[in-house]
Amino acid sequence: MPHAGIYRRLDDLPFLGLAAALATGLFFPEWFVSAQGLTVFLLQFIFFISGLRIDLPSILAEFRDAKLLFVVGFLRLIAFPLFVAGLATVFFPELLAPLVLLSAMPAGMTSPLFVDMIRGNVPLSLFVTAGTSLLSVVSLPLVFIFLGGTVAAFEPETVFRTLFQVMALPLFLAQLVRMSTFGRYFITKSQAIGRTGSIMALWLLIATITSKHSTEILSGLMSDISVKAFFLMSGLLLLFHFACYFACFWRSRRDRLTVTLSLSYMNFTLAIFLAESIFRDPSAVMVVILSMLPWNIGLLLFQWFVRRSGWIVSKSSDKKKPAFAG
Repeated sequence: MPHAGIYRRLDDLPFLGLAAALATGLFFPEWFVSAQGLTVFLLQFIFFISGLRIDLPSILAEFRDAKLLFVVGFLRLIAFPLFVAGLATVFFPELLAPLVLLSAMPAGMTSPLFVDMIRGNVPLSLFVTAGTSLLSVVSLPLVFIFLGGTVAAFEPETVFRTLFQVMALPLFLAQLVRMSTFGRYFITKSQAIGRTGSIMALWLLIATITSKHSTEILSGLMSDISVKAFFLMSGLLLLFHFACYFACFWRSRRDRLTVTLSLSYMNFTLAIFLAESIFRDPSAVMVVILSMLPWNIGLLLFQWFVRRSGWIVSKSSDKKKPAFAG
């Protein structure tokens, strides 16, 4: 089949598709008006396709490493927001609320897709994503209490319902499909097509979210607060990379890169949803929306670095090292 090779190589294209989706959503928002109601469906589709490729025992096996769960939960949900809160309180008080919200987000729901693109450990990424997302139901209300008068009333069940709808439900359905005869046949014959569909859905998701807020982003793109926030978030993103990579020192290089990608790129979709719901200050909402810029640029650079460095050659490159070291 001549087209099979094309499908298999689409994921090897640079992440410039993300940048193109971001730019298209900004400058041609009218193209995506009809897709703005599909955000939840797109997230569900991406998680469903990811779930079809992952067997449940592989994910559950990661729970044997309790130390990893503690480290990723502590970094993403406690250490990062506390560090950012201290930094913003002293130097950038006007950015306190949006920066703390961003730093307290769980791992991005599309992290497993990014990890799959660089041939990382997808079950580990799903473990990190699911673990931090479930823990965030408890940690996020504490963050809002810390923010005090900056935010309005917040209902924890909103976060729980959102996480269940876009993450837990598609993964559960994917596992049901995997257990069926048709599901096993579909996974074997259509893996490349499904993966390509996930990539296209991700691009559409980025473009749709951007188009919905294109006016706010473009109007505030060169303001003092947005420029300051961009460089500050870029610096924090770089710091998060180093912290995440070295924090899991006992794992293999492939696993550390997986954890780094999964934890460094937070769930800005959820952050935007929450910011729109709770922040009284429009400029705070704009800062959260602008987080898509350094985060997507960072993804481009991360993908380029990992592939050019040859640190992850294939999904079997970890067989020389044990999965757990203690």
